[in-house]
Amino acid sequence: MPFDQENGLVYAESVMKADDHMRCSRAKYKMHLLELPGLPTRGAGSLLVMAKRTFFQNMDKLDISSLQDLPQPVIQQLWRWTNESGAVSLHAWQVFASTGLLNREDDFPFKLACMMPACLARFATSPNMAWLVDLAIGDVSMNTEDMISLSKIPNLRTLHLRRTMRNFPQQTYMSDRILRAWALVAKNSGALSKLQLLFIDGQRDVTTRTLQYLGHFPALQMFTAFDCGICCEDIAGKEQDVAGWRLDNLNPLQRLIVEKPTRFSGKSPPQWPTLVRMFIADFLGVYTSSQPVLRLLCSKSTINRAGQRVCEDDFNDTIFSFQRDPNYRAVAREATAQPVAKRRRLRGNVAAANYELMTGNG
Repeated sequence: MPFDQENGLVYAESVMKADDHMRCSRAKYKMHLLELPGLPTRGAGSLLVMAKRTFFQNMDKLDISSLQDLPQPVIQQLWRWTNESGAVSLHAWQVFASTGLLNREDDFPFKLACMMPACLARFATSPNMAWLVDLAIGDVSMNTEDMISLSKIPNLRTLHLRRTMRNFPQQTYMSDRILRAWALVAKNSGALSKLQLLFIDGQRDVTTRTLQYLGHFPALQMFTAFDCGICCEDIAGKEQDVAGWRLDNLNPLQRLIVEKPTRFSGKSPPQWPTLVRMFIADFLGVYTSSQPVLRLLCSKSTINRAGQRVCEDDFNDTIFSFQRDPNYRAVAREATAQPVAKRRRLRGNVAAANYELMTGNG
């Protein structure tokens, strides 16, 4: 045991491991190891080198207030230095994205192992919509409260709830009730107004009842369920719930494989997470939004190991993609005539009231 020579005490020493929440906070500022340039002995270039060294050594102190008073060319030059040096951490990317000078090509991938709502909200949320979020959630522990808290991310553009790996216990964290809770928040407070694509994998409690809630998300273009509690027979018997959403004969994701086979290398079928990621890039690539995108992955495993390969039969039996029908218009219900017995009661009450008024007899 360690011995303190000054006071002669023997003590036990233990090292406490930082929790996931603390590691996430540190990961936000993590960047590649930089080799700072040395200062030249003479010449005007020494001022430029000194500026770079000072900037990179204080990246953790960078915030939007330190950039808002700088001229636009200076901010662009700082961003170029950051890119060229590989010093783009999540913190730095979000600060520069808040200036409004980044565009759709300046997306940023980031993996988050902790699924605490506080971490996710702090990393993903941009109240002023400075950036959008493509969120994928894998084998992490989530409860109903965590799932409902996703509706508090106003800049969420796409959401992919993946199935867990085979060596992880299968858990049900998504259901029709949670979709209904999202829909109520979206209807009452305008939440999830930017959500355009929704993918849910392996959640048996997600059924065709979900379809009646999709209309409350104004920007939603497509909802895809993979191996959920939806089958062809259920869809055929629920035309009213499917109203406003259509199922094409050729699934849009399957069409991507057919029309662009060169993007999928090898003879084996593509992995489902990879196919979804390519479809998102292809589908949303036609939009003219100039906002940068944060591609956030919440998972403890790698994409390659967690991915499940899909084949043609999956698109016929287990993969259903519902697209918003732009030609659909809800038809108001016609007023129905009152039953004969009710009309007779109404006429009788009127006659009794008139008799009381004329004769004074109750």
